[in-house]
Formats: sequence, structure tokens, C-alpha cells
Amino acid sequence: YVAVDFDAEVNRLKALPEEVRECYKLPDGSQVALSDEGVRCAELLFNPSLFGAGSRRLPGIHQMVYDCIAACDLDCRRELWSSICVTGSNSMFRGTSERMKVELNKLQGGSESVPAYGLRLQAIFPPGRRSSVWDGGSVLASLTAYKGCGLSAAEYQEYGPGGIHSRSQYCTYASP
Repeated sequence: YVAVDFDAEVNRLKALPEEVRECYKLPDGSQVALSDEGVRCAELLFNPSLFGAGSRRLPGIHQMVYDCIAACDLDCRRELWSSICVTGSNSMFRGTSERMKVELNKLQGGSESVPAYGLRLQAIFPPGRRSSVWDGGSVLASLTAYKGCGLSAAEYQEYGPGGIHSRSQYCTYASP
């Protein structure tokens, strides 16, 4: 799960005695008690540097969203702030929406709960987001304009993941 305040949550979890920690039963029947491991995994979405990126400071998902909106024309930023849509399996972590809103509010110059400049932050987390990336890819692949732009399994085996780059530069999709 994603903690709104990572440091406070890690300290709280480390202080718990082992008997009250969350236990999970593994497929082989053994059990494992987790302390702060569960919250540390999801924290990488917001603080990738925890993984050990060396001297590089990698942006979290909240910073990438902020940077994308900041790079747009001033005229459309207000609308973009009110229509952020977060999808994919990682958005399914409990607490992701709350943390995203808190971090984006802070980046806007507001507090954890009050956005800056009267901007209405609206992060949308659709119910079907677990499979939305797959759904979108399958729709794209079914379009006649896309035929011939993907790699077959044999081509993937021959060229590897980089093969898609040489193919995709020649494929453009123009919406009707």
C-alpha cells in the first residue's frame, strides 16, 4: 500500500511487536510477517531514489505529472489539473490516490489538502484501471491503420525489444 506520510508510517510499523505484524501465508504453507516492506515497495512510485539510483535523482510519478502539466501552455493548465487520470496496475495500491493528491498539492505550492492558486485538483482513478493499458493496446492493435506496425513473435525473437523502435518510426496513426 501507499502511505500518505512515508516516514511516519515506516516508524509506526517498525515499532509494532512482531506478534501484531501483518502475516501472509505463502503457497508452500509457510508464513511471513511483514514490517515496513509492504509500504516500501509502493514508495518507489513516489521516491524511486530509494531503490539506489546512485547519484541520479529520479522523479516520482507525482513529479512527472507536475512537469508534464507545467510544460503545457498556461491557458490549458487549469483544465489539465482538473482531469488527471491515473491507470494501470500500480494505481491499484491502496492509498495511491490520496498520496498523489497530497504530493501534487505540495508541488503546486499549496498544503497537503488545500491546492494553491484556487486550482481544483482532480485525480481520477477509474474502477477498470487494472486492465486499461491492456484494453487500450488491444483496441490499437485491432485498428486497420495499425496493421503492420507491430512485431510478430518471430520478429521479436529475431530483433528483441529494440525491434519495435525501428518499426514504429514508420507507423503513424491519424485519427479519423
